[in-house]
Amino acid sequence: MRKALKIGIVAGILLLGTELGLRFVLGNFAQSALVDLVDDPELCLVLGKNRTLEYTGWWAKVDASDMTSNTFGSREPRESKSDKKQVFMIGDSFTYGQGVNQIESLPALVQAGIPDVDIWNFGVPGRDFFQFAAEIQRLKSLQPDLILVNIFANDFDLAPKTCMFSEAAAWQFPVMRQCYLCRLGLFGFMMEQSKTEIPRQEMKTAIIFELQKMQAAARSEGIELVIVFLTDESTMIGQKRELPDIRALIKHRAAKNLDLSYAWGQLTMNPDDYTIPNEFHLNAEGNQILATDYVRQLKILLKD
Repeated sequence: MRKALKIGIVAGILLLGTELGLRFVLGNFAQSALVDLVDDPELCLVLGKNRTLEYTGWWAKVDASDMTSNTFGSREPRESKSDKKQVFMIGDSFTYGQGVNQIESLPALVQAGIPDVDIWNFGVPGRDFFQFAAEIQRLKSLQPDLILVNIFANDFDLAPKTCMFSEAAAWQFPVMRQCYLCRLGLFGFMMEQSKTEIPRQEMKTAIIFELQKMQAAARSEGIELVIVFLTDESTMIGQKRELPDIRALIKHRAAKNLDLSYAWGQLTMNPDDYTIPNEFHLNAEGNQILATDYVRQLKILLKD
């Protein structure tokens, strides 16, 4: 009995020491407090409304940055629409700007370059390609004039109607925020559960179908829809060799698209200069390079 008690005490001390060590090493995982889970499996996550958080990293500490949202569930300081052309950007954490302050995010930098329109940041950390149609369906009631769909390589990690976080994440999120040791185990388990491999032809059909749904949702309200490729072809193919040629597949069927391959090529030449240490997300300088090319192409599109 005494031996078991001693073992229990030692184990408890080791666990406590590990937890305290992880708290010193890891960031605060504020992403989990920023997003809300929804019942719709085709939407999965949305930005919570009126959130004001500080982000200090996920797997390792990074410089603190704000993670915010307004009453619309957008990462903007504005709380009302103006008479300007309303442009919504949707996408994942690269669009949201995880790891940088709001003014350093891609949408904010594009806004600075095109001040005669209102750019709204509806990026959601964890957003997936097969959730874009439901996102457009949700946002069209806000009556944007144009929706820009930012596509990144990891937006195709999950199969259709597969949420990165299960329904159990309603309780897992708080646990992962409060227990750093639990985060490592729970997140790995959740990601493993969400992985679903489907045949290449089936994925091709699913991508085409999702794109058609996106276009139909926008067309029903007279909203202009533009697909924006944030990465170049080599990055997309390098990460998704098992998938069909996604860029060619979408470009062939999307009436309008922007391609930031040139800017992304600049970023990949010196990735350490343009990414946040310990994370793959772009820093302020990296977002500025991407935004410069984005502004140039978007200005031409807006004139047409």
